[in-house]
Amino acid sequence: MVTLHNTGTGTHDLVLETGARTDRLGPGRTGTLDAGVVGRDLDGWCSMVGHRQMGRVFAVHVTGADPDSGTDSGGTTHDHSGRGTSPATKDTATQDTAAKAFDPMAEPAAEFTARDAQLPPTTSGSGHQVHKRTITVKEVTKEVAPGVRQKLWTFDGTAPGPALRGRVGDTFEITLVNDGSIGHSVDFHAGSLAPSGPMRTIKPGERLTYRFTATRRGIWMYHCSTMPMSLHIANGMVGAVIIDPRDCPRWTVNTCWSSRSSASAGRAVRPTPPRSRPRTTTWSPSTAVPTSTITTR
Repeated sequence: MVTLHNTGTGTHDLVLETGARTDRLGPGRTGTLDAGVVGRDLDGWCSMVGHRQMGRVFAVHVTGADPDSGTDSGGTTHDHSGRGTSPATKDTATQDTAAKAFDPMAEPAAEFTARDAQLPPTTSGSGHQVHKRTITVKEVTKEVAPGVRQKLWTFDGTAPGPALRGRVGDTFEITLVNDGSIGHSVDFHAGSLAPSGPMRTIKPGERLTYRFTATRRGIWMYHCSTMPMSLHIANGMVGAVIIDPRDCPRWTVNTCWSSRSSASAGRAVRPTPPRSRPRTTTWSPSTAVPTSTITTR
C-alpha cells in the first residue's frame, strides 16, 4: 500500500505501470494506492500532463525476488488492481497517435472556415481608456488538421485566444475565469513583477482579475504560465496584446497572424489587402504595473 500526500499547490496523482493508481488529488489531499503483491521493479509517475517529463516519477525496487515464485509478466503475484497491464506498458509504436493520423497533403473539409485574422479597430478618442474583458478558460475538442482532432486548452474557446488592443496609457482590466479541469493562469509579458503573484495559477472554478497600464507601444504575447508552461502554450493557451501609439492613424485593415494559429491550415487563406499602405508594428515590451484580486465561485 502506498499513501500519497499532496503538499504542493497543484493537482497530482500516482500511477504504476501495472495500472494501479490513486485518484487525482488537490492540494492538501491524501490518497492510497493498492499495488498488490509486487514481484519485480516497477516504475510510477504523476499522470498530470507534463509532470512525468518534469521529473515527477516514482520507482519500486524489489530485493530478494524468487524467479520461480510464479510472478507473471505483469509484475505481481496477485493483481489486486483489477486492471491488468496498463496501456502505458505497451510499445508506443503500436498505439494510434495524432501524428499517424496527420496527412500534410490532405484538404480541409468543405465546411472548414478559416479563423478571422482581422483585429478589432483601434480605440477612438484622445483620452486614456479602461478596457474591461472577461476571458474564460475552456477545454474544447477541435479539428486542428484535416482528420486530426485534439482536445485544446483555450482562452475563450479559440487557439490562439482573443487579441487585446488599446493605446499607450490605456488601462486593461482582464478577469480570468478557470472553467477547465486543472489549474491555469495568464501571463502578460514584461510585467514589472514575478508571474507567481498577480499572474499566479488559479484552480478550476476560480477567477482572477489582473490590471495593468500599457506605457509602451508594440505587440507582445500573453499565455498560460502554469508549469509545464511550454505544454500549456502548445496546447492553445496563447494570444496577442497590441498597443498602438497615441497618434496612430486608423487603417483600413489590421490583421494579426500567429504561428500557433490554424487560420491557414491546409490552404492559402489571406485577408483582403488594405487599400492604404500596410501598417508595420514591431515586437517590444510593455511596462506594466499589475494588481489582482481572486475570488472563488
